[in-house]
Amino acid sequence: MGKLRSFLLTAFTRHIRGEWRQAQAQKRGGGVATLSIEASLAEESYSLEPVDHETPEALFERTYALRMVETAVEQLFEEQRAAGKEEAFSLLRPRLDPSAQGDHTDKEIAEALGVSHDAVRQMISRLRKRFREIMRERVAGTLQDPSPMAVEEELGALRQSLAGRG
Repeated sequence: MGKLRSFLLTAFTRHIRGEWRQAQAQKRGGGVATLSIEASLAEESYSLEPVDHETPEALFERTYALRMVETAVEQLFEEQRAAGKEEAFSLLRPRLDPSAQGDHTDKEIAEALGVSHDAVRQMISRLRKRFREIMRERVAGTLQDPSPMAVEEELGALRQSLAGRG
């Protein structure tokens, strides 16, 4: 397949299997259960946690997708800072990255930047377009065959991972 994420997932899975086998070996105490002095406290704290039926593979896929998005946003920020648009980017970032703090309306952003409402909408559109370009570049860099179809397929897989369907 040539996907970096597939390679990492396979390597991680093999590593975990090896660790499990090693822990199960009789000469290393594999037949003896480990009892924590604080076992009751651990059980109590886990009983308060929400139930998570997510597989380790799905968790890895989502974490990988989130990291790809984070690095793309970081690259976009660096580009905007180099262009002297750091203030505008910090105000507009929540429109690209929902995890970013900020709940300013377009009107408030326009007033803060001294531009029109339409100019703010155009800035958002340009940032989103550049963000998509950066994501395509980053995804293409992880593929053995970075054809447009392969890049779109991988972007679709990342979207599904983020939506919890991966």
